[in-house]
Amino acid sequence: MIDLVEHYTAVKKRIEMRGREFQQIRNPAPKVLEQKAADGKKITLVDGPDRPKIAQRRIAPNFRNARSIVEPILVKHDVEWNEVVSGARQQKLVKIRQEVMVALRKAGWTLPVIGQFMNRDHTTVLHALRSFKEK
Repeated sequence: MIDLVEHYTAVKKRIEMRGREFQQIRNPAPKVLEQKAADGKKITLVDGPDRPKIAQRRIAPNFRNARSIVEPILVKHDVEWNEVVSGARQQKLVKIRQEVMVALRKAGWTLPVIGQFMNRDHTTVLHALRSFKEK
């Protein structure tokens, strides 16, 4: 028969170890992804705890794929990523945001994933897609 004290000690150690693992998973170091655009400007995308809460879930099916889709649009309009995902309602930024959402949708992304990537709700993405098609 197993000694209960040994069993209790072993279980306690496993629980403590799992707590440390969860702590590392919960608070990962932010990933800063940088790439130079065609005109030499540096584009920085941050992934991790520094992002707004809505975007802390799964960001995109393939982040590198997102960069190849988003970067040409940013370069074409000469804007930074932070401006596009900000809450600004300037018409210029709204149109660029809609263009990015349309490009991601054409690449096969779902509305919730685009919303998480752009720090928006999926219904906002749906509205943006419909508005962009009308014009």
